[in-house]
Amino acid sequence: MRSCLLTAFLLFAAALAVRAESIRVASFNLRNYTATDRVVDKSWTPDYPKAEDEKTAVREILLSVRPDLLVFQEMGPAEYLEELRLDLAREGLNYPYSAHMVAEDKERCLAALSRIPFEKVEKITDMSFTISGEKMAVKRGLLALSFKTDGREWTIFAAHIKSRYTKAGDVEANSRERIGEANAIRSRINKIYKKADSPLWMLAGDMNDAPGSSVWKRLTEKSGKALGVDLRPVDSRGESWTYCYKKMDTYQRIDMLLASEALGCAAKEKSAKIYDGPEAGKASDHRMVYVDLDFASVPKPSGKKGAEIDNEE
Repeated sequence: MRSCLLTAFLLFAAALAVRAESIRVASFNLRNYTATDRVVDKSWTPDYPKAEDEKTAVREILLSVRPDLLVFQEMGPAEYLEELRLDLAREGLNYPYSAHMVAEDKERCLAALSRIPFEKVEKITDMSFTISGEKMAVKRGLLALSFKTDGREWTIFAAHIKSRYTKAGDVEANSRERIGEANAIRSRINKIYKKADSPLWMLAGDMNDAPGSSVWKRLTEKSGKALGVDLRPVDSRGESWTYCYKKMDTYQRIDMLLASEALGCAAKEKSAKIYDGPEAGKASDHRMVYVDLDFASVPKPSGKKGAEIDNEE
């Protein structure tokens, strides 16, 4: 009997060890998981909640992919995150840890659910930039979630750069604001890791612009040099678009998974994916992106200073 118990314990410990080495990280813009003005039955309806069939589709996607860590964009106030967490728990997917932050945009928030404990949660709301002498805030802030896996600390930065849509129709001013937000985000990550040795971080979220754009370049390169590893998720057909703008029938990759060089080594080969099951089009106008990280593949610290992600005006 004692031998059986010992064997069971060793198997359990081994399972935990394997589990600790591999973590599935996902990012998902939920398209207004809150009460807001929206079209319902072809009529404009103020302060209306997200439709139940859309919520069901969100849960079906999460139950299918079962990420260990989820970062969300366009989550409503904290009670909506708790509603989703409890709904998932009732369906067998438990997330004991959650984080929610409110920045200048109080309607569309950054949030997270996790099956692994946080080492630290930092809600960064003090980032700003200046345009024509006017100081402006990064509207959704930056949610920094730190973990410790196999003795190494690593951080996910969840971000949601402001929309390209502008009521005033001033596209150029909107572009300057989004570039300003991208610069501020990049500058803050640099400030945190300026002297780090082989830092482990990932920037995940909705950047509201596509590869090749000024916003994307601010976040991914400096003077032609890559600042991180673009994990470039693809769907089952090899397509990389993550956002569908039905009004103009356009498809773009605007959701990012950008890893530091060291953490990029942990991304399992061809594991960066876009969920394209039948629920994807119903849940949101964005498709969820995710990647499996194998921490056994993370290189040891090199003894060199980490790459700087300089600010650029």
